[in-house]
Amino acid sequence: MLDDIELSGAHELRAVAGDARIAGVTVRRERVEALDRVIDMTAHFGTLVAAEAYTEYRDIADSEKANELDRRVLLRMMGGRKMSAADVLSIQRGRQALIPTLTGQLDGALLAMPTTVLTAPKVAPLDADDELFHKINMRTLRNTTMGNVLDLCAVALPNGRDGKGLPTSILFSAPHNHDEQLLGYALAIGSVIREFFKAS
Repeated sequence: MLDDIELSGAHELRAVAGDARIAGVTVRRERVEALDRVIDMTAHFGTLVAAEAYTEYRDIADSEKANELDRRVLLRMMGGRKMSAADVLSIQRGRQALIPTLTGQLDGALLAMPTTVLTAPKVAPLDADDELFHKINMRTLRNTTMGNVLDLCAVALPNGRDGKGLPTSILFSAPHNHDEQLLGYALAIGSVIREFFKAS
């Protein structure tokens, strides 16, 4: 989840992790195979979002009314038309196997990562280039999409600004139905982050 991250985001994540250790929090860095598997599934089969969107709105997507939709939304939706029943079942079965795997690896801990790997881009270049928009959009959604597929609950906590003064945040996630535990930890972590910025 740190691949292609802007340097400022990586710096803020390491800084807060270091300060959390000082405050008595156990922080460990390790590879989470379930996240890699989600990326592999998406590349191989597509996404449930596209399949469900096309199924729900195919009467519009396959008609003249499609011109009334945002062209970039339509493009992603039409990706669902190309997906087979086998693709959808493979994703559903894959995620059902990965959810308990991730829960076991976390073992009561939280998963921490940058909410996005980049801060807000300029709008004009994205309006002018659909291919660039798609590339930046998918890159922006990458980390939060992992939580959607793996049925995680999550809290994004502000953790500073990048070199351009744009806000950044850290995403803390926990397994499904661990909302109260997550919110309790988030309150404590939030106070650590506040103290970090007071001291910096």
